[in-house]
Amino acid sequence: MDRVDFVKMDIEGAEIEALKGMKGVLRNSRPHLAVASYHVVEGSRTSGRVERILKGLGYRTVTTKGEDAVTYAWKR
Repeated sequence: MDRVDFVKMDIEGAEIEALKGMKGVLRNSRPHLAVASYHVVEGSRTSGRVERILKGLGYRTVTTKGEDAVTYAWKR
């Protein structure tokens, strides 16, 4: 594949590790993302960490409220 346009991710709490492992793809392809961020890892929901990782890579983020939170992210 030459380019990734969109990533949808719900991998039962492993989203943080997956995002860290795909930083090159996120920098180069700049895909839009929808990441499940309601999982609890190390005592807290993953939404805050997901947002920090993505914002650190220049993404804008919005996380939905509720028990099935999803973080949406995009670059201009």
